[in-house]
Amino acid sequence: MAPYVRVFNETTQRHVKPAQARRWVDDGVCAWVEVGVTIRKLTVAEMAAERSRLSAEEAFRMLSLKERLAIARRQVPMAELPGLMVAGLIDIRRERSVARDGTRFAVAALAGVCR
Repeated sequence: MAPYVRVFNETTQRHVKPAQARRWVDDGVCAWVEVGVTIRKLTVAEMAAERSRLSAEEAFRMLSLKERLAIARRQVPMAELPGLMVAGLIDIRRERSVARDGTRFAVAALAGVCR
């Protein structure tokens, strides 16, 4: 028996090595149907979306820690906070505190990830 388990490609109905399947998933060509067991080929639209997501992640990774924290510290505009309605000064203050808390959480999460 082989020292590795083969991964089944549902699109081609063939088995491939796990390293090859991981490489295809990392390159944005395939997606896991069941992680470590089966993969499938992405459609052209899915492939384009996946590759743009991967390139955005790569661009973010290339930023320095200082630049990442600067991005995370930018507060979300009040109009982008779903479910909050502005009816007066009290609501505006509540929205600002929610935005501030969200920003603090993002900065703390990013600082923990980037160490």
